[in-house]
Amino acid sequence: MRKSEICLKCSNNQLLHVGAVADTGRSDKEMRPMLLALMIMGYGSEQLTRAGQLTAVVCRKCGYTEFYVADPESITPDGKYVHEIGGPGPSIIDLPSAGCWHMTLNWGAQHDSLSLDYVKP
Repeated sequence: MRKSEICLKCSNNQLLHVGAVADTGRSDKEMRPMLLALMIMGYGSEQLTRAGQLTAVVCRKCGYTEFYVADPESITPDGKYVHEIGGPGPSIIDLPSAGCWHMTLNWGAQHDSLSLDYVKP
């Protein structure tokens, strides 16, 4: 919805972008941005920390809402509250043309390579 600028539920194009989803503290006067993840940081003297500021896109017609994390790189797996899932490599690879391709993929500390035949759809 954020990229298409069209509501997935009702096809309306009047949307609101909420740059910081509000999280109240002990009173309504204490507002702060809502964060998605609670993580354990440090070794030995472990401390809990929060990360992943939430933003949202809201349909003005039906109210359908999608949440997004503004800073996904701030969330790190800790093995207790945050776990990384998924296989090796990225989920989407855009190729410029049909043909035989060999790629070496690097992201963060991960590395992978693959060979494939790409046929134009």
